[in-house]
Amino acid sequence: MTTSDTSRTSSGSGTDHSTSFPSHLSGEGSADDTRTSAWSGSPYEPLPADSTYADYSSSGSTDTAYSPSVYVPPPADAETPTPTGGRRTRARFVAALVGGVAGLLLVAGGLYLIGRFGLQVHDAMVTSRGATDPWDVTLTILGGGLILLATLLNGWTPWATLVPGLVLTGAGVWSLVTYDGADRVATTIDTVFARPEIVLWGVNGWVLGLGAVLLASSGAAIIARAAGRRRGRPGQ
Repeated sequence: MTTSDTSRTSSGSGTDHSTSFPSHLSGEGSADDTRTSAWSGSPYEPLPADSTYADYSSSGSTDTAYSPSVYVPPPADAETPTPTGGRRTRARFVAALVGGVAGLLLVAGGLYLIGRFGLQVHDAMVTSRGATDPWDVTLTILGGGLILLATLLNGWTPWATLVPGLVLTGAGVWSLVTYDGADRVATTIDTVFARPEIVLWGVNGWVLGLGAVLLASSGAAIIARAAGRRRGRPGQ
C-alpha cells in the first residue's frame, strides 16, 4: 500500500468516526454543542446529558422516579389503636353504672306516667266516650317515650334495660309463685297509683311480661356486641 492510500484510509476512518459518535465523545465541539446535540440513534451512544432518562443510560437500571410505586398499608394497630385493658375495663364499668341507673329511672318514670295518666285517659273514655284531656294523653305518650329511650340506650351499654328488666322480672315471678309476693306487689302498685282496680287486671302478669321484654332487649344487645367482636370490627 502506498503512502497516498494510507493517508486516504486514515482520513476516511476519521470521517467515519466523526459521523458515528457525537462530538462530545470524540473530543470535538463545545459544551453548548453537547447540551443541544440530538441523539443520532446509535446503540453505542448514550442518551443526551439533559434527558430526563439520563440515569437509565448511566446506571443500566430503571430510574426510581419512574418506577411503579407499591403501597404498603400500615398495620391495623397503627390505624385504630386499642386502649389498654385497664382503661377499657374502667370505661365499661362507668358505662354500665351510668346506663343502669339511667335505664332504671327512665323505665320507672315511664311506667309511672303511663299508669298515672293512662288510667285517667281510660276513665275519660269509659265515662265520656272519647272526650279525653290532651294533657293526660301527652303525658301518657311521654311515658312510653321514656321507656323507648331506655331501650335505645342499649346501643351504648346493655345495662340500660338489664337492671329494670331484672327488677320487674323478679317481682313478677315472686308475685306469681308466692302469696306474700303477690300481696306485696299489689300493695306497692296500689300505694303508688291509688287505683285498687289495677290489681284485678292481672298486674302481676303484666309486670312479668314487661320485665321479660326488657331483658330480651338487653340480651339482643349483648349478642350483637359479641358477634361484632368475633368479626374483628373496630370499636367493639
